[in-house]
Amino acid sequence: MHGSRGEKTLKRPLILSDGCAPGGTNVDELYDGLENGQYPFISTLRQAGFDIILLGFADRTASILDNAPSQPSAFSGRSPSARATPR
Repeated sequence: MHGSRGEKTLKRPLILSDGCAPGGTNVDELYDGLENGQYPFISTLRQAGFDIILLGFADRTASILDNAPSQPSAFSGRSPSARATPR
């Protein structure tokens, strides 16, 4: 999770998910592609006050219905007051 600048808790979470390519998600590559291309997408959203959550999958070619059941565990115990990790 990448919190908005200067914030310690999640206030405006925005989930960006990966998909449509073989294999599992490499979160570092996903971040790099969203931030270091022609447009700094993640930092622009964070400057606008959004808290970014990057969501990856073990098999990006699987149906969203197959991938969805594994995702609630990623957010269990999380609430709007969950701590954000600045990047």
